[in-house]
Amino acid sequence: QTNSQAGQAFVEIVTTQVLFSFGEFGSALAHAQEALGIATAIEHQQWIVATYNALGQLYVLMCEPALAISALDAGLAGARTLGSAFWVRNLTSYLALAYILKQEFSRAETALKTVMPREHSPSNLGERQVARVWGELALAQGEPRRALQVAEQLLVTMPGEVRQQPIPHLLALKGEALLALKRLEEAAHTLEDAKLGAQQRQTPPVLWRIHRSLGRVYQLLKCEDQAQQEIASAREIISVLAGTIDQTYLCEHFVQAALQSFPAQKPLLARRAASETFGGLTEREIEVLRAVAQGLTDIQVAEQLVISHRTVHSHLNSIYSKLGITSRSAATRYAIEHDLA
Repeated sequence: QTNSQAGQAFVEIVTTQVLFSFGEFGSALAHAQEALGIATAIEHQQWIVATYNALGQLYVLMCEPALAISALDAGLAGARTLGSAFWVRNLTSYLALAYILKQEFSRAETALKTVMPREHSPSNLGERQVARVWGELALAQGEPRRALQVAEQLLVTMPGEVRQQPIPHLLALKGEALLALKRLEEAAHTLEDAKLGAQQRQTPPVLWRIHRSLGRVYQLLKCEDQAQQEIASAREIISVLAGTIDQTYLCEHFVQAALQSFPAQKPLLARRAASETFGGLTEREIEVLRAVAQGLTDIQVAEQLVISHRTVHSHLNSIYSKLGITSRSAATRYAIEHDLA
């Protein structure tokens, strides 16, 4: 608590950033909204811009690119009014990440070019952030060699005292580039280092992605047990993160978007006697539960399974009763935790 509204807005912004770094998405969103309300009420342009920047980062982590773009565009408008090169560069780097999430690569490239050319050697922390996003864009565009070059250059130019510890974002970028290049042993080693760094920093929004990528590497290396362990760890973290989000739509959409990025797996029902394993659910109820976990509405579930809307509703009531839950978000979390999503 502080004695000024400007000070309180600043505290709320910092709290937002700390919370989303540790994966407390719902609380982070609440503090960001509080910060924006205070900053807007007192017309503090710097803190309004800073709040939109924090919101944009949060929505990127929540796999909500459209909401991220809306927040970051609002922040950029304010940053340009302030004439702040710092905020313009920072907001633009996250705007490009949001475009990458939407697979709008040309828009990401256009945005990045406004703040720093691709070939520019970064000389400060803000420029290093932009350079990393250039690397993420290269990877998304199918240029893993360029992405690998960016990651390695950023890693070797880290300050000496920082370089002694694993840098999760950069090592993850390097590992995923090596994976794309089919240099699997190197990818596994690099991603294991990235995992260690994310665990040390306690950053689950980064860690689940590293587990997912390691799962893919170990699949290709035919290390099936390790692959399943990594994928299970990623799913568990996603479930925990989803559990922090109060809004049902945001919770379900985060789960759906996160799981869509996973490597393909054999259908679960081919590997387990499912109906006895999951709280006594029938095979049809499991199908409904899996569809709900994908973020489908009752009508969409009915269309997918070729059953009536009323039948879907009946199945959901049975699922809730058997599992001892009362909401779609709880059903989604159960599906993730039990490898059904």
